Amino acid sequence: MADEEKKDVRDVWNELTYDQRLAATAVIFETLCEHARRDGTFRYLIYERLGFGPDAYSLLLGAGGMDISNEFKLPTRAEQFKQAMDYLGLKEGENGEIIKEKK
Repeated sequence: MADEEKKDVRDVWNELTYDQRLAATAVIFETLCEHARRDGTFRYLIYERLGFGPDAYSLLLGAGGMDISNEFKLPTRAEQFKQAMDYLGLKEGENGEIIKEKK
């Protein structure tokens, strides 16, 4: 992102109230985590998940959006649950009950 673009987006950011910045950041974090869990392209992230048009592509690319989109993949909730179960030495029984594995 060019220095002038950085200044312009920072100026817009600084004009937002604290509550607006907080809400925007929460939405971005939530959207990025959803994108990481469900996967998708950079274009899908900005057009579908964030709702921007093609005009946003170069600005968000220059801000590092593709790096974020391409570099991380969070485990799904099911994967997180399995990791926790394995860590705790638990398994799911035939009827869905949680069983402590014998060592």
